[in-house]
Order: sequence, then C-alpha cells, then structure tokens
Amino acid sequence: MTKEEIIQEIRRFFSDFAENNRLLMKEEFSDQKIEDAISRAINDYNLIPPLTNKTFENLNDQEKKLIIKGACAELLYMGAAYFMRNTLQTRTDVAVLDYEDKPPNYVNLASQLKNEFFSLAQQLKIQINMLKGPAIILSPYYHR
Repeated sequence: MTKEEIIQEIRRFFSDFAENNRLLMKEEFSDQKIEDAISRAINDYNLIPPLTNKTFENLNDQEKKLIIKGACAELLYMGAAYFMRNTLQTRTDVAVLDYEDKPPNYVNLASQLKNEFFSLAQQLKIQINMLKGPAIILSPYYHR
C-alpha cells in the first residue's frame, strides 16, 4: 500500500469527502493532517516493545493496515482539540445550545481505536518476533 492509498482508506473510514460534509463543504482532515497522524501512529508503533525504528517505507502490509487504525485515532484526537478550542456555548431561557459539541464523541472513539491499535500492535510484534526466532526450541527436559 502506498501512502496515498492509506490516505484514501482513512478518508473512506471517516467518509471524509466534501460531498459528505454538508456543514463544512470540504474535507475535515487535510492530506497534511492525515500524513501527520500516520507519522504519529508509526512513532507509537515503534515505542511498543520490542522497540523498532520503522518508517513508512519499511513497514510491511500488516503493519500498514494497523497504522491506519492508529492514524484514525490520532485524527480524532486532533479533531477534538480543534473543536474544544472553537466551542461556543449559548444559553437561552429554555436550553443550553452547544455549537461544535463533538469533542466528547471524538475522544471516546479515539480512545477505543487507540486501545485496539495498541492491542493489535502488541500481538503483531509478538508474532513477528517469534517468527524471527529459532525454528527449534530446545529444552533441557527434552530427551531423544
């Protein structure tokens, strides 16, 4: 998968296309923001033991598919930060109206995706680590 394919996959996950964003009339996340989120997800992946020094170019296909989930979580955190900065609350005699009240929803979904990302990343790294190990595991208790 190329970086452009991953960006489009992330856009499909969010349905982040101008025609779907009736209020914004544009995409919510720019390509640059998506690339930043991909970089952050790769950094998170590298920090999960065993520590690695992966870049986008040397990720395998399984890792790239996993990075999509981590990048989506990062984008939601970025979106929540943006909306929290730009929240407007108005009061009337009848109700309190919140404009841009998305942050709690964004943070909840981001936390869920981030937990899934870390869990799957740990499993994948264990699998990759075991495949790099010896084909035969010798034990002092094994006798022929």
